[in-house]
Amino acid sequence: MKSGLLARVAALAVLTLIGSASTASAQGAGIKFGPTFATFSSEALDFSTRTGVYGGLFFGGNRDGVLGIQTEINWLRKNVERVPNSLSTQGGPSIRIDYLQVPVLLRLNAGSSSASGFVAYGIAGPALELKIADEIEGLTL
Repeated sequence: MKSGLLARVAALAVLTLIGSASTASAQGAGIKFGPTFATFSSEALDFSTRTGVYGGLFFGGNRDGVLGIQTEINWLRKNVERVPNSLSTQGGPSIRIDYLQVPVLLRLNAGSSSASGFVAYGIAGPALELKIADEIEGLTL
């Protein structure tokens, strides 16, 4: 029930931001994808990072201005696997966790405001992550 409420709040926030974006203020949109590098540590278990993947969409940014708001909707897959220790020569479980991530970011633009010019920017802000699936050695939880 708690994750259902969080999903509704995230959807409402994204729709509000998209609806308030002005087409005259150089709002952008695009697709992004790449690797993820999950980390997990525990005193009792030794885990090794495995590369995961992510993909998503981004909206906003206000390229014409110095400051803007950028929203994203991302799917992330994080993977780890247990490393054998001195007591056991066998590896432990592989763990996979899938998330839906919705960050709302403040974007600071530098460089040209022209669509064909060089631009650099920095982004910072909070993100809401909702776990949508997980698996341990083929057993879905």
